[in-house]
Amino acid sequence: MLGVRFSLVDDTVNTAVEGTYSVTYDISDAAGNAAPQFTRTVNVDGTLPVITLLGADPLDFSVGGTYTDLGATASDDIDGVITSSIVVAGAAVDTATVGTYVVTYDVSDSAGNSAVQVTRTVNVVNDPPVINDFSISPDPAFINSAATFSWDVSDETYPNLSRHPSQEMIMDLWFVSIRGLYWVSGLV
Repeated sequence: MLGVRFSLVDDTVNTAVEGTYSVTYDISDAAGNAAPQFTRTVNVDGTLPVITLLGADPLDFSVGGTYTDLGATASDDIDGVITSSIVVAGAAVDTATVGTYVVTYDVSDSAGNSAVQVTRTVNVVNDPPVINDFSISPDPAFINSAATFSWDVSDETYPNLSRHPSQEMIMDLWFVSIRGLYWVSGLV
């Protein structure tokens, strides 16, 4: 590039201070013919991108079901929406095992600024059984008689859990001599 003169007209970029700066160049040849002045815009980006969780945190999830990550969104003041750049990591949620799992979300913008890591806690829990049906069949005479208690129970782990015919509980109601409401409780 013999005979080409290059000069920097304006160089006020301060990389320690966030902002938009202009750098202007003049170029001319040996005969003094000048090219149009060239200005380049330089963005000094120190702002971190922001990650926003979608859905609840913590998230309680029943054992045995299907877990689908609810995800997150990410945005940056310069790059705009950068959700597609989110990296999801952390413990794999094992829906067959009761426990606490932490899922992490990370993202960086084009300037290399990393967002503050966001986490979601997923609690895989064993829900208590649900009594679907409970019946008492008293002797028609009722006084000083026996009653048969039957039940049908299920939970997330064993959706078809039900009593076996031999699990009927027969209870002598010798203490019941007055018609009324009596509480019966049991532990499944």
